[in-house]
Amino acid sequence: MAFRTLSELVHSLRLRSDGIAGNLPDLVVVGLSQGDVDQCREFAEKLASLNAEREALKSAMLVKTEELGKLSRTARRFRKKMTLRIKAALLDNPERWVAFGINAKQ
Repeated sequence: MAFRTLSELVHSLRLRSDGIAGNLPDLVVVGLSQGDVDQCREFAEKLASLNAEREALKSAMLVKTEELGKLSRTARRFRKKMTLRIKAALLDNPERWVAFGINAKQ
């Protein structure tokens, strides 16, 4: 069975470990042991834990991306206003605009 999501895999591993644990006496003959049950459960719990951590990080990243976008837009508006003020103050001398990082466009 191909798993589309991690939650499906985790569910399957938990189900498998419970099934093996409940039928261990019958499965010993094919080499399954309590160690396999424990490893199956360990995989499931580690996958679930890492997935939860990843989801929290994705959520935090979305918040930071929005914060970065807002600050960037505000800084761009501020920069534009400064440019207009500098150009107005030095209207008769566009060569000096270069000192402010402003190109004199024709």
